[in-house]
Amino acid sequence: MDDDISLSKKKRIKGTRSMLRGKLLQVLFASEISGEPPETLFDRIFFREYTFDEEEPAGDKLLTKEEIAELEADVPILWKDADIEFARKLLQFTLQTKLFAIESIKNIIENWEFERITYVDRIILEMAIAELLHFPENSPKVVINEAIEIAKEYSTEKSGIFVNGVLDTIYKKLLQEGIIKAKEADENGET
Repeated sequence: MDDDISLSKKKRIKGTRSMLRGKLLQVLFASEISGEPPETLFDRIFFREYTFDEEEPAGDKLLTKEEIAELEADVPILWKDADIEFARKLLQFTLQTKLFAIESIKNIIENWEFERITYVDRIILEMAIAELLHFPENSPKVVINEAIEIAKEYSTEKSGIFVNGVLDTIYKKLLQEGIIKAKEADENGET
């Protein structure tokens, strides 16, 4: 049996930027919880690189080992090189701007204790702030909407509303302070 038995050999799906942001959230969350460096976790999570011991199932079986493995396998995600490069840069910028992001969040939630924000929501906010700061070619509206959708998928029922409110306020403050510049389409209410 192959070491990469956890991956399907027959099925594949194409990665999207939305999926990429979700995977990056998983990398940062796993790092936060495990203490492992995010760079170490990146390939494991994005490319599902794991090693398993070979085990022989007990008892009679109707399917071959390969057929069972395929049924239980994760479907590999095919990433474009440009998307992986974007993910690595977003990871790097998220780590670099973490303290700035935390201070920005704390300034916005002045009547709320920072420690009460879930790890997932905090990481989503940190990622979106890094993207707003370092990827001016990305529409701020898209960045904020992606963060909202990730919060809805990976966090609590009300996280989307919370993330939306915090990011919208931070975005407006960054514009007002001249830290980032508005894209023409966003200034006109279009994206």
